[in-house]
Amino acid sequence: MKLRDLACLIPLVLLAASCNTLKSDTADKEPAAAKAEQADKDGKEDKESQADKQRKAERELEYARVELKIARQECQAAERKHKDEIEAAEFDLVKAREELDQFQKVAKGLELDKVKLSLERSVQNVDETKAELEELLSMYKKEEFASATKELVLMRGRKRLEFANRALEQDKIEASTTRDFELPRKQRDLEMALKKSENSLREARAEQVKLADENELKLKKAERAVDDAERELAKLKADAMKDAKAAKK
Repeated sequence: MKLRDLACLIPLVLLAASCNTLKSDTADKEPAAAKAEQADKDGKEDKESQADKQRKAERELEYARVELKIARQECQAAERKHKDEIEAAEFDLVKAREELDQFQKVAKGLELDKVKLSLERSVQNVDETKAELEELLSMYKKEEFASATKELVLMRGRKRLEFANRALEQDKIEASTTRDFELPRKQRDLEMALKKSENSLREARAEQVKLADENELKLKKAERAVDDAERELAKLKADAMKDAKAAKK
C-alpha cells in the first residue's frame, strides 16, 4: 500500500473509533439516567406509602381513643344499673322480712281471733235462739192461744234456730279453713318470698363482683389498644424522620 493511501485511511479509522466511543458513552448514560429516574420514582412511592401508613395509624389511634371512651361510658352505665338492681333487691328483702314478721306477730293472730269470735257469736246465737224457742214452747203449753198464732210463732222460732245452726256450721268450716289451710299457706308464701328475695340479693351481689371484673378487663383492653396505637404512630413518625435525615445526606 502506498503512503498516500495509508495517510487517507488513518483519519477514517480515528473517526470510526471516536463514533464508537461516543455511542458507548451515550449507551452508558442512558441506563444510568433511567436508574436514577426509577430510584426517584421509588423514593416518592416510599414517601407516599409511609405517609399512608402514618395517616392510617393516626386513624387507628383516633378509633382506639373513641372506643376507650365508649367502653368507659358503658362500664359506668352498667355499674349504675347494677347498683339500682342491688338497691331494689335490698328493698325487696327488707319488705319480705317485714311482711313475714308482721304476719307472724300480728296478722295471723288477728285472723285467728276473728274466726274465733265469729264462731263464738254463732254458738251464742244458736244457744239464744234455742232458748227462746224452748221458752215459747213452754209458754204455749201453759196458756191458751189461737192455734194459728201459736203455730206461726213457733215456726218462726224453729226457722231462726235452723238458720242459726246453719250459720254456726258455716262458721266452723270457715274457721277450720282459715286456721288449717289459708293461714299456713299465707305463711309459706311469705317465707318463700323472703327466700327468693335473699337469693336475688345474693345473686345481684355476686353479679356485681363479676361485672367489676368484666369492666376492668374491658377497660384494660381498650387502654392497651390506645397504647399500641400510640406506639405504632410514634414508630412511624420516628422512621419518617430517619428517612428524611438520610435523604438530606
